[in-house]
Amino acid sequence: MKTDIDAELRARIIKELQEAFPYGHADFIPMTLQEMALHSAKNYDYAHGGDPLGNFDRVAAIFSNYPGLSLGNPVVVALAYAMKQLDSTLWQLCQGYEGKVEGLKERLGDVSVYAKLAIILAAEQAKEAKEEEDELIKLVAENKALREKLDGYEAAIFGAKTLADTDFSGCGGCH
Repeated sequence: MKTDIDAELRARIIKELQEAFPYGHADFIPMTLQEMALHSAKNYDYAHGGDPLGNFDRVAAIFSNYPGLSLGNPVVVALAYAMKQLDSTLWQLCQGYEGKVEGLKERLGDVSVYAKLAIILAAEQAKEAKEEEDELIKLVAENKALREKLDGYEAAIFGAKTLADTDFSGCGGCH
């Protein structure tokens, strides 16, 4: 990512900051300046002179329409990422500008990728749910078979169809 300042100014800023903050790794301040340049360029893309946090407010307003939505669901996370990209695309179109870091083509490409990932994640969740359902059905069937076997033992031991059908009233106090 190129910065918006020339190399000489950048070198002077780094030197002054390293003198003001002499303790730490030599690459820390140049990396921080790169992050500042990236933040500025991305803020141009997301806000274009508007509220620097407007993207978060707009996307949050959209998601507030879905109060039961689980942010712990990976499908929802993929869609939230897509929404962030879609919001930036709509904001660029609304304001009539092209982004510095990512333009419409790149943003809409990201939306497409996140949509496909959401489909894949949803399919995997459905497959896992089906496997869990199949396992539960198997356990219920095994439980039914064990119950039938137990009923057979009870009938053989107590001469009744099931233990529940046995009359214990004459056993002298064991009610």
